[in-house]
Amino acid sequence: MTYAVPMPPTNTVASQSTHEEPVQHTVDSGTKFVGLVMFLGSWTVMFAALFFSFATFRVHADSAWPPAALMDVPLWMPSLSTFIILLSSVTLEWARRRTLSGDLPGARQRVKLTFVLAVAFVAMQTWLWQVMWAKGVTLNSEQFAGYFYVLTVFHAMHILVGLGLLTYFSRLLTGGDPASVRVPARLITLFWHFVGVVWGLLFVLLFFS
Repeated sequence: MTYAVPMPPTNTVASQSTHEEPVQHTVDSGTKFVGLVMFLGSWTVMFAALFFSFATFRVHADSAWPPAALMDVPLWMPSLSTFIILLSSVTLEWARRRTLSGDLPGARQRVKLTFVLAVAFVAMQTWLWQVMWAKGVTLNSEQFAGYFYVLTVFHAMHILVGLGLLTYFSRLLTGGDPASVRVPARLITLFWHFVGVVWGLLFVLLFFS
């Protein structure tokens, strides 16, 4: 005797699959977001340690402030760098919103603009280091100079990581599915905003404390 195994209706199976996919996508998005937050948290701790060390130095050097090295800094250069990195955060946020609206070509143009601004920031930093070094402000010239180079170089390393992420973001926007790009767009933009905020703190701490 042959028995027929009852099968669930096709539309029921399709419905279950349709409901499972968004749930899985939400779980993956949440996991990636938590991972990035933990990653940024570890870098925040490192920056906080450097900031605290500099603040301690600044308190003890109050009678001898500003140091000679700070007087040699052409202030317009880090000021311009600050403007550039803040503008890059605006353009990348613009790109993220274009991604959410499904305008991938428009988003890609703004990611490219952000990349150009990031390169300009690194170029300005490199130029500043060269100017300072030419004036005799080296790692061994005085304690402030050591902090200046360590903090700005450490931050520039994060900018280089950001350049890699922007390149990856731009490639995702080339003929990709808008839904699949939204999570990377959010994470990369969050990272870039973090780098911008850190530079803002550095700018105030180094040149106006």
